[in-house]
Order: sequence, then C-alpha cells, then structure tokens
Amino acid sequence: MKYHWDKKYLYWGVTACCVIAVSILFFYSVFNINVIKGNFYRWINMLMPIIYGFILSYLLSPVLNFLEKHVLFPFFFEKCKIIKCKKNKKRIRALSVFITVLMVILIVIGLFLLLIPQLILSISSLIESFPFYYQNFLELFKNIFIRNPNIESSIVAYLNTVSVYVEKFLNNQLLPQVNTFFVQFSSGLLGFIGVVKNLFIGIIVSIYVMSSKELFAAQSKKFAYAILKPYRANILIKNLRLTNAIFSGFISGKLLDSFIIGMICFAGTKMMNTPYPVLVSVIIGVTNIIPFFGPYLGAIPCALFILLVSPVKVIYFIIFIILLQTFDGNVLGPKILGHSTGLSSFWVIVSILLGGGLFGILGMFIGVPVFAVIYALVKAFINRTLAAHNLPMKTSEYSNLEYIDEDTYAKVYSDKIKDEETKLHAKLGKLKAKMEEKEENSKS
Repeated sequence: MKYHWDKKYLYWGVTACCVIAVSILFFYSVFNINVIKGNFYRWINMLMPIIYGFILSYLLSPVLNFLEKHVLFPFFFEKCKIIKCKKNKKRIRALSVFITVLMVILIVIGLFLLLIPQLILSISSLIESFPFYYQNFLELFKNIFIRNPNIESSIVAYLNTVSVYVEKFLNNQLLPQVNTFFVQFSSGLLGFIGVVKNLFIGIIVSIYVMSSKELFAAQSKKFAYAILKPYRANILIKNLRLTNAIFSGFISGKLLDSFIIGMICFAGTKMMNTPYPVLVSVIIGVTNIIPFFGPYLGAIPCALFILLVSPVKVIYFIIFIILLQTFDGNVLGPKILGHSTGLSSFWVIVSILLGGGLFGILGMFIGVPVFAVIYALVKAFINRTLAAHNLPMKTSEYSNLEYIDEDTYAKVYSDKIKDEETKLHAKLGKLKAKMEEKEENSKS
C-alpha cells in the first residue's frame, strides 16, 4: 500500500522545524553574543580592502561619469569620428578609470606637499614659542597675585596639593603602565600599516568596480527580481536610487563646501595677520565636514592657539568665524547642497547627536544622510498608506484637523467646529431673548 503525503501536515511540520531552528539560533546568539561579535569583526577585518574599494569607487564614480560623458565620449566619438562599438567603449572606460585614479592620486600628493610643510612649520613655531607664551602667562598671573595676596596664598596651597597628587600618580600609576603604552603604540603602528595595506588593495578593487559598475548594477537587479515579486523589487530599486541620490549629493556637496570654507578661512586669516593661518584653515575646513557642530568644534582649539600669541586677535578670529559660518549656513551651503537631505534643522541636530553617540566622529558625518534616507523611506511609506485610505498627504491639511469621520472619511476641522459652536450659541442667545420677551409680554 502506497503512503500519500498530506500537504497540510507537511506544511505545518516544516513550519514547526523552522520555528524551532530560529528559536535555537536566537538563544545561542543571546548567550554567545561576544563570540558572534568577535567573528563578525574578524570577517569585517578580512573584507576591509573590499569595503575600502567599494567606498572609493562610489566616491570616484561622479568624476568618472563626468569624464566619460562630457570629455572623452564627445572627443573620441564626435571629433575624432571613432566607431561607437563595445570594444571602443571599454577602451574609453579604461582610459577614464586611469585618468580618474591618477588625477585623485596627484591631487592628494599635491595637497600633502603643499600643506604638510606649512603644518610642520606652524606646529614647530608653536612649540618653539610656547615657553615665551607660558612666561608671559605667568607674568600676568604674578601681577594679579601682587595686587591680591589672598588669591596667591590659596592658589599656592592648591598647587602644592596638586603637585603631591601628580607625584603619586607618576610613581604609582604612570610608570607601571609604560610597558603597556609601548605595546599599545606598537599595535597602533601595526594597525596603521594594515590600514595603508588595505587602502592600497582597496584602490585596486575600486579600479575593477569602476570598470564594471554597470555589470554589478545589472547583476544586483537580476538578483532582486529573482527573489522578490516585481512590485517589491521595484520598490527596493527605487529606494536604493533614492539612497544613492541623497548620499552622493550630500557627500560631494559637503566636501566641496568644506574645501571652499577652508580656502576662505585661509584668505581671511592671512588678511587679518592671524597666527598659524594654514593650521587654522586646515582645522576649520576639516571640521566643517561635520554639519552644524563641526565649525564650532574646530574653532575652539584654533582660538586657544591664537590666544597664546595675541589675546586681541582671538576676538577678531571668533567674529570672523561667526560671520564665515553664517555665510556658509545661509548662502554657500544651501547653494551647493540645496535640499539634498530634505531634513529640517531639528532633525539634522537629532541625526548628528545620534550618529555621534553611536559611532563617534564618523557617525556625526554620515548620521545626516543615513537619517535622511530613513526619513524619506518612512515618509514614502506614510504617503502610500494615506493614499490607499484616500486621505490627504499634505501635512498642512492636518494642522487644524479635529477628527476624520470613520464611515465617510470626511475631514472635520477645529475652525468649523468653533464656527458651528459660535452659531449655536448665537441661536441659543436669540431663542433665550425671545422667550424672555414673551414672558415679559405675558406678565404685562
């Protein structure tokens, strides 16, 4: 006798096995979270050159596209009358990749050759002049102490206490940690060498990715349509395009904006004869990459450097930075970035705080575009749901909304309710006045 499978029981059996397997994996993950984290970081370290390669190719793709569409294709296909075939397109792509990578390497080397000698000169000048600035600082305090002997005695007692504490700290805590410091320094040096190695391999990976970026995009779409229904795959691809538009617009715009601000800061500090103009401009330009808080974070150490040299010039510098950031926030930034993120100032601050709290400086930079993507996806989901319920999608239509009728979906606004209540009170007043008038007539 043949045994017939019952599809219903087979379905429930497979479902039960999947639930049990997922439950086992969940409990294993909860009780072995450190092992899983260690394996995850190990895989990340192994794949770091590929991650660097994808990041570099993503950042360099706009330059590559510009070279192909606006320089090389018009030159070879239109001016030189070369046949537009697959082989020639591949050759132009290879030439575009080579020019892009070479141009970026030359720009980075040129910036290092231009900035590093100036930075070394500024830092060495600061170190050489520090004893003189420190002596002036002590003379200022001595003059204050001569006029106020009570302050001198209290500060001297406090300094004696601090010196005893510092001596104990040096003998009991710092000296035993010297070996640990050298071990950490050597591991940090090895880590830096590893980053350089991964970056070098990442450049090679980025060349391959840029050479075949259309192929990778086509394979990704093929995979999406293979595992998802067309409706879901279309939504996924649309959201990925939105993510790319937000990230590419924000990153390229912010880098250009920070470069311009750094150059303006260098010109302004040179005109004001501010100390260490190159060092100050580099710090201001780099920290300007962080939205909202970055310029002020960079201005604090710069103001301290200038304060050691000239307390008067630090006031001019602070005023200049405030004016510069006002110009950047109201004119230059919106002109370059436009509305690439679509976030209000409140959500920008929230995204920076969350990103910085979770991932540090890198999180403060990428927090804004990541939050902008989440905000756009949530907004699209809400609009689709409202459209499915035949409800308005504009936020302004909900400002004075009191409620929506459950049966007719009619919108009832608070202003209309107030008008109806006012009319009702007016009618009641008139009716009451008529009744009182009738009562008076009947009495008379």
